[in-house]
Amino acid sequence: EKFGIRSGDKIVSVGSCDTPNLRALINCLDKEAAHSRPVKVVRDGAVIETHGFLPSDTPLGVTTESLATEDHFKTNTNSTIWQSLTEGLERSNDVTSYTIESIYKLVTGKLSPDLVGGPVTLAKAADNSASHGLYQFINFLCVFSISLMVLNLLPVPPLDGGHLFLNIVEVTTNQAVAEKMNPLLTKVGLVLIGMLMVFAIGNDFYHEIL
Repeated sequence: EKFGIRSGDKIVSVGSCDTPNLRALINCLDKEAAHSRPVKVVRDGAVIETHGFLPSDTPLGVTTESLATEDHFKTNTNSTIWQSLTEGLERSNDVTSYTIESIYKLVTGKLSPDLVGGPVTLAKAADNSASHGLYQFINFLCVFSISLMVLNLLPVPPLDGGHLFLNIVEVTTNQAVAEKMNPLLTKVGLVLIGMLMVFAIGNDFYHEIL
């Protein structure tokens, strides 16, 4: 509203960032916050440029209805196998990048720890996606699987990423680090993972039960 954006406008760029999808728009808003930047929108086939200040810490209240429709993943049914594989890799890359970015923001305090959820939150998300159809549920499973992959590759024993990290250290230093440090690091890793699980379940209990 501050930028003069109307319902039905398509935001094509924010400042120097192109916004071909919602994830790109969110990243642009993060980068361009608290600065006056031009925003280009397409309205009735014409490109219109507006200017204004983007809020820094205030939620915009912007959402999308596209993911709430059952036929969201039926829009490219005429794609070839190669196009489908390419688009699948692009979406997987987006989810991977988003997961890594979210973990970084949680560690650095840029995201609220309240966003960490446990099995109750996971069950609700699965139920919500299933209520919008099979395609949405499959999409949820894919996102969940990619997120698990990223978490499993964190350099924390006993996760696979921890073992991979120790092996890389051994190869680069030519010393048997894993044999000496693995038991201790595994115990530390188990404590950290256990603390994360307790925290996530505690969030579930606080937000969903209390």
